[in-house]
Amino acid sequence: MTSIKTYIDRNRDRFLEELFELIRIPSVSAKQENKPDMIRAAEFLKDSLEKAASLFRDYFLSIAPRGVKVKVEYLYGGEAYVSPLDTPEYQAAALAMEESFHKKPIPVRSGGSIPIV
Repeated sequence: MTSIKTYIDRNRDRFLEELFELIRIPSVSAKQENKPDMIRAAEFLKDSLEKAASLFRDYFLSIAPRGVKVKVEYLYGGEAYVSPLDTPEYQAAALAMEESFHKKPIPVRSGGSIPIV
């Protein structure tokens, strides 16, 4: 645990700058003209997660005892996607949600862990 805290302390400024870089991107908007920024924010997060996965893999490879084979597989690979709100598919889904829950859905553009969300 001490080495993790030391790593966090040593990299605090970098972690904060990466967070600030992300939150500077106007990533939530219902306006079509802001779509490129929303995609840029999603790509930033995707790249950050891929980097974390590589660090994870490299760390476990480095600590594996001699003779132990380490295999790391990426189990997720969905591309970033922003669904338009004016398509027949979205409208049908929104209507189904409203009819089921008796409340009009509010698109929050938060995504999920399943590539089709």
